[in-house]
Amino acid sequence: MTVMTAHALEGLRGEGVQLVHVDTSDHRKVGNVGRLDLRNIWLAFSHAFRMFRAVRRTRPRLVYLPIAQGTLGILRDSFLFAVARLYRTPVVVHLHGAAFGAFYRASNRVMKGLIRACLSTTQSALVLTPSLRSAFGGVVPEERIVVVSNGIPEPPVFVAASPRKPALRVLFLSNLSRAKGIADFIAAAARVLATNSGVEFHVAGDWPSADDRAFTERQVNDLSLRGKVLFHTPVIGLRKAELFHSADLFVFPPRQLEGQPVVILEAMSHGLPVVSTTQGGIVDTVDDGQTGILVPPGDSESLASAILTLVEDRELRLRFGRNGRVRYQQMFGPVRFGQTMASILRQSAGHGSAGGSQGLTGTD
Repeated sequence: MTVMTAHALEGLRGEGVQLVHVDTSDHRKVGNVGRLDLRNIWLAFSHAFRMFRAVRRTRPRLVYLPIAQGTLGILRDSFLFAVARLYRTPVVVHLHGAAFGAFYRASNRVMKGLIRACLSTTQSALVLTPSLRSAFGGVVPEERIVVVSNGIPEPPVFVAASPRKPALRVLFLSNLSRAKGIADFIAAAARVLATNSGVEFHVAGDWPSADDRAFTERQVNDLSLRGKVLFHTPVIGLRKAELFHSADLFVFPPRQLEGQPVVILEAMSHGLPVVSTTQGGIVDTVDDGQTGILVPPGDSESLASAILTLVEDRELRLRFGRNGRVRYQQMFGPVRFGQTMASILRQSAGHGSAGGSQGLTGTD
């Protein structure tokens, strides 16, 4: 959410949209997500106060709010909705995941009432892919739901040719949790290496919890994969681009529902074929059989088979990579993303209150 909000702000500014950004992100490690502590409570009130000051000072015609899909996040967001309602400012919400409907259905009566109250004044609700139009679980009317695919910048150009690699490289880059598929990736690596030892498996990301790390380390030891699956520290910027550039194949097999993972778009932008699972908006992002291969979640045998297919068929691997690169350029580039976001927000602001400035208050 934080990454895509940054891209959205850049795109909107590029389209000449006047805006005020209230940063409501928590910049601590990923393991803090969903946890309740005193700092989270302080941040919730602090962010609400900062938004109150921004709205009172600028009187925007619209508030753009990336929305959470969990109890603590919604409680935090409810303060931001309250500020918008206090100043009668219409709201556009942006759902960056796919689990909001499931969260709503599992919530108690009080939480459902709070969610309905927050979303009742929503001008538009943005989802990431056509398959996610139902992700709000019926809380938002169908006519207010708009599909806006993610868009990311072009990767850096590496001028110097890469040295010849001794082995074909398969890359997994994500949070290193079982929900994101790290255990399935490790199990599939063992199956692939039993057939083809000329493959390197690279893993980069942050550990959400000590339990995830301990489980994965035991799995690597039990499958005798020490030195065969190579772990990197969390990477950003040029280091991340270098990992994508050095890879031949990208694998991201989440078990949980996904919106439109940025890592898949990054892999496509680098011209990598993608192996992933049929979860959420991934089915609209990876063109199965054209830019990659989709397998059922939690099925390490099918995952290994898909990896082997691309490892052993160079022409297919390269064709999928080229197709993915073209698909990224046509559908998921930064210019199209900025233009689409600007058009929708301007239209939504036009349907709101006639008073106020031309600005937008973006929160993240």
